[in-house]
Amino acid sequence: MRKQHDDQMHGEAGTTETTDEDATIRIRRLSPSSPPSPSSSPSSSPSPSAPPPSPPPLWLPVAPPVRPPQEQPAIGGSRGMGARRVKRVPCAVFGVLTVIAVLSGMLLARTDVGHGLAGAGHFAGPVAQQATSTPLPTPTATLVPLPDFGLPAFCGTPSGAAQAGCVQCPYTYDHTQYSRAQIQAALDSAADQYKLPRALVYAIAWGESDWHSGFITCNYDLGEMQLKQGYLATFDGLHEPAAWCPGVERTLYDPIGSMQENALLGAKWLAWLRCYYGWMASSGGSRAAPDTDTLAWYYHQAGKTLPDTSAAASLCASTAQDPSKPWFKDLGTEATDLWSCPFSAKAGDRTFLDIVIAGYNGGPQVLNGSIPNDGYVSYIEGIMTQFAQGQLPA
Repeated sequence: MRKQHDDQMHGEAGTTETTDEDATIRIRRLSPSSPPSPSSSPSSSPSPSAPPPSPPPLWLPVAPPVRPPQEQPAIGGSRGMGARRVKRVPCAVFGVLTVIAVLSGMLLARTDVGHGLAGAGHFAGPVAQQATSTPLPTPTATLVPLPDFGLPAFCGTPSGAAQAGCVQCPYTYDHTQYSRAQIQAALDSAADQYKLPRALVYAIAWGESDWHSGFITCNYDLGEMQLKQGYLATFDGLHEPAAWCPGVERTLYDPIGSMQENALLGAKWLAWLRCYYGWMASSGGSRAAPDTDTLAWYYHQAGKTLPDTSAAASLCASTAQDPSKPWFKDLGTEATDLWSCPFSAKAGDRTFLDIVIAGYNGGPQVLNGSIPNDGYVSYIEGIMTQFAQGQLPA
């Protein structure tokens, strides 16, 4: 049996006789769709009820014409000439296709297509790889340092005792003698820049320093606007969104080295207080969408416009015309632009002007229905009346 099997595998036709039965077995081996049944034998015939075998797949080679048994080539034998011919055909086709592809590439390099890539009279070269530009990182804005707000320590204080060059308070750090006209021009410029009534800025500067500049008190208040030395960096650093407080941005004012910038920083502080009590408060808000417990919020709650200019019951206009509050006349048309409006949108309440003046002296504070520094407010508003009557500056 082994010799017969070897003879069949090596295609030796003279040893065994090829029969139709053997051909049937070989065909079934090549057909993956109809593998031989394990129970079948070469001598068994197919069952009549079994389905006809499936046709061979399209990728199998077409069977050659039937020859006499002595001329049949061995199908599975590795030495069979028929198997070698099948292998040589695709190799020859592949070689022909390779030659055609090489020749086509050489011809393409000399045609107009190649000239379009490499230029006239040149062979087409490889397309240079385009460099990908990497965006540079956005530089982080660096804040310019604030001016130096340092001054010599006062003698008799813990810091002054440890310092050889201590000074006595009040201390004059700038001996420049500014005229009253120069001071007034600086105050006018500051009020106009921050859109404040000039009379209000005049009165605060006079009540704080009598329009004198260049000195610091024993309470560390300095310049014509008497700004607290320990808060200078805070005032310069005030910066709010335009919707909350237009015009109030970070500044680099030097209220010690410049009389003009002392007036500007004081006006900036006033403008911030107007926004704070008007609608911004501590959480942030705008005139159209105010925070709670602010002037705009109270008027929204009452269903009134701000300023209230209704003919039937004008709270802001009636307060500006009150003879017991003559300082509003000095504000002119600005009197009805918030300043004369009762803070809680109720007749008889303290005005918005009262609240802002109190904040300049005492800082942002919870009012709780009263003003803690009411004496200071009355003093400043009295100076406004004197300015209106031409009594000051003396």
